[in-house]
Amino acid sequence: MKAIYKLSAHLFLFFSLCYSITASAQTTHKVAGSVVDSLSIAIADANILLIAGSDTLKTVTDKSGKFSFKGIKAENFSLSISSMGYYPNVGNYKFDKGEKQLQMAPIVLKNSGIMLKEVVVHAPVKPMRVMKDTVEFNAAAFQVLAGDKVSDLIKQMSGIDVDFEDNVTTMGKGMTKLRVNGKDFFTNNVKDFISKLPASIVAKIQVIDDYGDDANFTGIKVGEPQKMLNIVTKSDINKGVFGNIGINGGTSKQVSLNGNANIWREREQIGTNLNATQANNGAGQSRNSGASVNLRRTFKKNGSFGINYSFYSNFNDSENISFIESVNTLGTIYSANENRGNSKGFNHNLGLDFQNNTKKDFLNASMGIGYSQNTGNNSSSSKQEGIIKQDLTNQSNSRNTAPSVNGNLNWSRRLAKKGASISANMNLRASLGKNGQNIISNTLYYDPITDFLVKDSLLNRRVNTNYNNNNFGGTLTYSHPLKKPKDTLASRNINASYGFSIGNTNNDILTYVTDKANNIRYVDSLSTQYSSLFFSQNIGLSYAYNSKKMNYTLGASVRPNTLIGDYENLNVHLKNTNINYAPTFNLSYRVKENKTLSMRYNGNSNSPSPSQLQPVRNTQNLQNVIVGNPDLKPSFNHNFNISYNGNDAKSGKSLQLSIGVSTTQNQIVSNVILIRDTLNGLKQETHYENANGMYNLNGNYFYNIPLAKNKFTISIRGNFNYGNNIVFTDNVKLFNKAFSFSQSLNSTLMLKKIAIGGSAAYSLSANNYTLIKGVSRNVETWNFVLTARGNFLKSYKFETNFSKRINTGYAIVNTNPFLIGASLSRTFLKSKVLIANVKVADLLNQGNNLSRYVSGNSTIDSRSNQITRYFTFGLSYNLQKFGGSRGMVTYY
Repeated sequence: MKAIYKLSAHLFLFFSLCYSITASAQTTHKVAGSVVDSLSIAIADANILLIAGSDTLKTVTDKSGKFSFKGIKAENFSLSISSMGYYPNVGNYKFDKGEKQLQMAPIVLKNSGIMLKEVVVHAPVKPMRVMKDTVEFNAAAFQVLAGDKVSDLIKQMSGIDVDFEDNVTTMGKGMTKLRVNGKDFFTNNVKDFISKLPASIVAKIQVIDDYGDDANFTGIKVGEPQKMLNIVTKSDINKGVFGNIGINGGTSKQVSLNGNANIWREREQIGTNLNATQANNGAGQSRNSGASVNLRRTFKKNGSFGINYSFYSNFNDSENISFIESVNTLGTIYSANENRGNSKGFNHNLGLDFQNNTKKDFLNASMGIGYSQNTGNNSSSSKQEGIIKQDLTNQSNSRNTAPSVNGNLNWSRRLAKKGASISANMNLRASLGKNGQNIISNTLYYDPITDFLVKDSLLNRRVNTNYNNNNFGGTLTYSHPLKKPKDTLASRNINASYGFSIGNTNNDILTYVTDKANNIRYVDSLSTQYSSLFFSQNIGLSYAYNSKKMNYTLGASVRPNTLIGDYENLNVHLKNTNINYAPTFNLSYRVKENKTLSMRYNGNSNSPSPSQLQPVRNTQNLQNVIVGNPDLKPSFNHNFNISYNGNDAKSGKSLQLSIGVSTTQNQIVSNVILIRDTLNGLKQETHYENANGMYNLNGNYFYNIPLAKNKFTISIRGNFNYGNNIVFTDNVKLFNKAFSFSQSLNSTLMLKKIAIGGSAAYSLSANNYTLIKGVSRNVETWNFVLTARGNFLKSYKFETNFSKRINTGYAIVNTNPFLIGASLSRTFLKSKVLIANVKVADLLNQGNNLSRYVSGNSTIDSRSNQITRYFTFGLSYNLQKFGGSRGMVTYY
């Protein structure tokens, strides 16, 4: 019996061991993926349930929306994904034969539009979240007053600036593209809608580095991204009807009528807009009117079609003075100028777009057609002193017509091999125009010592210009996946691309002169028939790495350019060819939670303009005749930028930094030469040259400190710019070292019914020419601002603003204005849809419109004559209804 017992025991151990070995040898699998919303923004803390055979596994996504499972035994499995505010997603999947690891494409959850029952949570709300390509703000962390628009909400957010005309910038970059819940929204124009949508419908505001829809589809992100604003509405808001109609009248003969109506549905958008204004602008009359209509509709699951049309007309009188200081090897020229004129014009624009997106293919097509017509009359006088003593009066009238058309086609496909894709783009632009000018110029010459009038010259001429510009281009990109790195959630790709651009220009300038006997003759020396062809190519190869913490692209490109020019009347044929080499580099690195670092390089070539190439004298300004250079080469710009975004989740403090460096090869610069005219007087003549040595360094920073649960904030912001600019004077290469610096301290206080803001800012702009050593032309400005807005007595709303500006350094006499503005409005009716408003701007009438800019060897200060003080009264009817599956609600 003992022998049988021992044998049985050994057999049991043997078969147990065999079973164990067999079980341990069974193949197990691993799966990894990510969960995103409709805008490809990661969804954190989503619940993931995996069922494989008799096994059930659970996990949640991390802060980057990533998840993974190990030890899966079955070949088939199902995933069930759920997250609050989104529809659940359930799918069945299968491992291929012999496949041990599966990297899934991002799983998209759609907004559910279902509002959960209210749950009171006392955890602190985090106002800001920083991700690799997105900065997200939680609207619940900011105070919204009754009647506030989205623009009022955005003004409270760190690093975003909104001016009085609702133009939005972030870290010095303009933001013009808008989406709502990740989808196209009417015209997609930020400025059009942040002043119309109520702030109370917003759940989140996202500032996104957008590389384009095709990049989001393929994952290939190269070049400089565009800043995009995405508004995420509250969970039960996905449709609405909003608009207003209003009339305003006031001092300076102001009258305006405006109205807009918008219908927003989940699968359809219809919008209309109408406006007309008239006023005395200080120089005369100003009349503007416009109308637009747009329609956007989605079809099937992922397709959309849009059409929009707009019309705009204007008539404006203008009046301004300017002072120009031009340095030269012989000395300095000082010009005091006065200009008065009017312009009248209109334009029509029609736009069409189509988009369809499936699991394998992405297709986007758009087309635009435009037509504009403008007429103008201008009279000017200029008094020159210094090394030239001349007076010039000029009268001109012009008429210009310009039809145009453009088209763009983008297509991308995910190939059968996982991670492989191909994408193509084609674009076309064409425009033509006619311009006719009648110019009468009278030049008075003075003795440089006695100031007596010596001679005068009268010239009457007609200049007709016909032009035709066409451009056709395209790109083709292929992305090939490489073997998975050690980080199983990461991916690696090799990207190869080819791009080309063909630009054709035809430009005819015909000049006629009328003598004292009214005889008209054609001037061959001032006329030209010119055509050019610019052909540029871009051949690139890059390596791309994408992981949870870091994305980067590293590569190189070769860019050959050819410029061919023909001057028929001169019997001249020219051809310039050059090749540029440039690296390709993009990096986005998640340093820590809520802290990201990004670096980008991009390079691009630019062909000279027709006016810079044509070797024909442009005599529209007799005191500065322009002559082109047909031997110019295309310029090539190198730009490198590094930026940092950081936010402390506990304290709410945030820091944003940006530094950029740029340089230009074969930069096209002006060469201003002093020459003697037929009356032995000096005048300037501008030519163009290629030059190297230009570079620019710039930086921006923003630091925000929220206090008392974000009710009080203090922020410090600033920027600087240093440029080494090149200019030629009398064929001598010179440098203009330009430096600008600004610094401001800002604070806001949000009370229950009142919002108060204040700022103190200093700016410096300096230019130093190497020709005039020890002389600096500096403009310094101090600006102090105090604003307040609020509600009282339930139906009243007020806004006030005070600003004091102190200017020094301008050549034009100016004041240091103290500007006061205020408005008061009241709502009527139970629904508060009727609003009466009274407003005053620049109560003390101290406004002035000063500006300075530098061009070549000249520093130009200018001031326009414009009425800044006015009083207005307005009445408007507003409609703002938004909602979802639970019905529509009026928002005040």
